[in-house]
Amino acid sequence: MSAELGLAVVSVVDICIKLANRTLLICQAFRTAKKDLSDKVLLLETIWTKLETQLAFLRRIKDHLTEELAQCHFDLLQKLQGTLVQAVTQLEAAASSMNTSTDAGRGHGLSKILQLDRWKYALAKRGLDSLMTELQVWQSLFDPSWYTIMLIGGKVLDPVLHQSDQDSSRHLPPHGHSSASPLEHMLALRKAIDYSINTDIRGIKDIILDETEWDFTTATSIAFSSANVVARTESQHLYLMEGIDTCTTSDAHQLCKRLQSVDPSIFGLLRCKGLLEVVHDKATPPGRQIVYHTPVQADPLKPPTSLRNLLLSQRPVCLSSVVTLAKQLVRSVSFVHTCDLVHKNIRPDNILLFPTALASQRPLELGQAFLVGFSQFRSINLETNRLGDTAWHRNLYRHPARQGLCILERYIMQHDIYSLGVCLLEIGLWRSLVWYPSTSSPTASVSNPAPGFALQLRKHLCDRDFEHAHLPGATSWVKEDLVLMAQQSLPQRMGQLYTEIVVDCLTCLDDGNNWLGSWDETHRQDLVVVGVKFVERILGKVEGITV
Repeated sequence: MSAELGLAVVSVVDICIKLANRTLLICQAFRTAKKDLSDKVLLLETIWTKLETQLAFLRRIKDHLTEELAQCHFDLLQKLQGTLVQAVTQLEAAASSMNTSTDAGRGHGLSKILQLDRWKYALAKRGLDSLMTELQVWQSLFDPSWYTIMLIGGKVLDPVLHQSDQDSSRHLPPHGHSSASPLEHMLALRKAIDYSINTDIRGIKDIILDETEWDFTTATSIAFSSANVVARTESQHLYLMEGIDTCTTSDAHQLCKRLQSVDPSIFGLLRCKGLLEVVHDKATPPGRQIVYHTPVQADPLKPPTSLRNLLLSQRPVCLSSVVTLAKQLVRSVSFVHTCDLVHKNIRPDNILLFPTALASQRPLELGQAFLVGFSQFRSINLETNRLGDTAWHRNLYRHPARQGLCILERYIMQHDIYSLGVCLLEIGLWRSLVWYPSTSSPTASVSNPAPGFALQLRKHLCDRDFEHAHLPGATSWVKEDLVLMAQQSLPQRMGQLYTEIVVDCLTCLDDGNNWLGSWDETHRQDLVVVGVKFVERILGKVEGITV
């Protein structure tokens, strides 16, 4: 990275910190105003406490940023600077009016004073609402790029991370896990990713759960998903459980350690409680099971639903909910890669939606989406097995290079991005590409899927198509037809920008398509480059969609 770019990042960080502190100082004038304004100021202070921690760390490690990361952060920080400049102007105008009502009202009666009070309140509220909206959109782009710093790793970055975490913890009040400092999450993930310190016996004991503490008789399957809802013995609190028998014990421990360190509200991934070795229970298939905490905001009275079930049931939803779901899924995929993982199994069956109390009151909304189904995961830097299967309804979500029984290419992040594109196509159409003969009995019908009405391919798709799918070009027609479906069907439903996102995902490995960077083999494996480009090209676009 050039020294000039590093200095530019530090300069814009300092400007943003000064502007944000100025904004907070102005907001103190609203502390004695109406309660809703006071609450907004308090929330703003909470957001800024987290953001200031992230920016201070970014300033410390400027010399270790790659060119791509530095440029990405510089561009994002310039947008933040513009937002804060506008906010300062609006809020100063509102604050300056706080002391004018009494003077202006003298001699004009009570009605004049009340009119000025309403005006200054409206001005302050509009300024705070605008700032909060802009900050939330900006944070949704900044967080994934900031956490991508983890992929740099190394002995140089980790000491700075340790020291920064110690410094920031002195200024933060004690909170629960989800409210912890972002440096705590990054540090925990760095430890989980570092194989040299993952052999700690105490760490493994923290992962393994006691089978006798779980009441498997309460286990409830989630339609069209491999996950189950289960409770602990003598407890009303519910957890999520799914099998991960396809990986080794060591890999299972790695996955659990990483997912124990995530912030669900940011990552779109459920926080792991631990690992169960189910041996004797008759209600649950024996084997290795990963257990997740359910989201804090989830409605405890309503179970989660798989996206596949929603698509099959054709439940009516509003357009804003569809866009929100797409945004949540894109963020989840981004953070899976940030955790140094490739998922390898991104399908609607592995996307769960948890109704929130608010969503329960609004029938057309969906709730929070989380990506599960880690049965085939692996670490990005480890070798992948190249054995597949012929099941058409799974191969439909795989890149042509990863279809069929015998696979020639190792799995890389771009293959997950392709699978994301197929899911986004399905979400945009809001119709399932895979249909089951009997939706009334999901467990009995999942073994006999058929192409859905929405799957407009040039010919009927079946398992036989993938018996020799590893041959060059054998099933590339499936990808070509999916791209054509997106280009023809999505614009009138979801708009041109959403269509571009889907096509970008589906064609991310095409020859001549270089939005992820150069296509030499070295660059293909540059995790930071792919992560940054994904944030810029896919996440940046989807966050820009407004309804």
